[in-house]
Parts: sequence; C-alpha cells; structure tokens
Amino acid sequence: MLRRVLAAIDAICEAAANIAAVVVVLIAALSILDIVLRAFFAFGLTFALEYESYALAIVMFGASGYALRHGAHIRVGLLVNMLPQLGRHWVDVAATAFSLGVSGYVSVAILRYAISTAERGTVSIQISQTPLIYPQALFAASVCTITLALFARLVRLLIGEPPELSHPLDPAGTAT
Repeated sequence: MLRRVLAAIDAICEAAANIAAVVVVLIAALSILDIVLRAFFAFGLTFALEYESYALAIVMFGASGYALRHGAHIRVGLLVNMLPQLGRHWVDVAATAFSLGVSGYVSVAILRYAISTAERGTVSIQISQTPLIYPQALFAASVCTITLALFARLVRLLIGEPPELSHPLDPAGTAT
C-alpha cells in the first residue's frame, strides 16, 4: 500500500513536470507572438505579461517535485559530507522533515488564500480582469506537488529506500 502511495506521488510529480514543460513552451510562444505583433503591427497583447507571470510561478513549483525525486535540486553538502554515513542519513531526514513542514505550511496558506479569492470573486487589477481563482488554484496545486514529493522523500528515507532515482549518466548507478 505504501509503495502505491509513493508511486502515485511520483506519477503526480511527473505529470506536473510535463505540464510545466508545456507551459514553458507556451510562455515562449506568447512572448514571441507579443513581440512580433508589437514590431510589425503596432499592436500588443495586453494580457501577455500578466499571464506569463502567472505561468512562471506555476512552472517554478510545478516541476520541483520531479526535480527533487531525480536529485536535481542544488544541495551544499560541505559540512554534511564530513559526517559518517549514518550521520548524513539523519541530517537528511531532519532537513527533509523541516522542509516538509515549511512546504506544508506554505501549501495550506496558499490553498486558503485561493479559496478566499474564490469566495470574494477577486479579479486582477490588469485590463484583462482575470478571475484570480484560476491562476491561484493552479499555483496552489503546483506548490502542493513539492509538498507531496517531500513527504515521499521523507518516507523513503525512513524505510531505507533511496530518496532519489539514480541518474542515467551516473556510471556507478547510485543516486547522487
């Protein structure tokens, strides 16, 4: 049962990363379209910068869970690497638990904020008057993916599984 939950979290994080990749392409396409329209037709997309900003926030967190599972987050291990293996393990457990607590708090706060935005019917101050529940709900979902990934990482550390998948280019076949 536990392994199914971990696999489901991995699948959610992978799906979020795939969505984030598509959104990055859409941000680029929207930017290019806006530039071309302004340069050649003296007409700009008034909503472009607003929507690109929403999308960037969603992308930033949407791919974080996948990056965590694949060991792509930057970590500085100068002091930790001087510890014996068991010490490194427990520092990793403590750091992951702390990160999970912070991420969980932020996830709940952003979810509450999105819900209050929906209840009030708040719209953006931009000319588009976008109902803010849409970008905020997507942002909240993307932040929740890193919280799920941190939970899965903590569980894996506690049950003795490697917290990261080994990189295909790692010749030793070990997680980095």
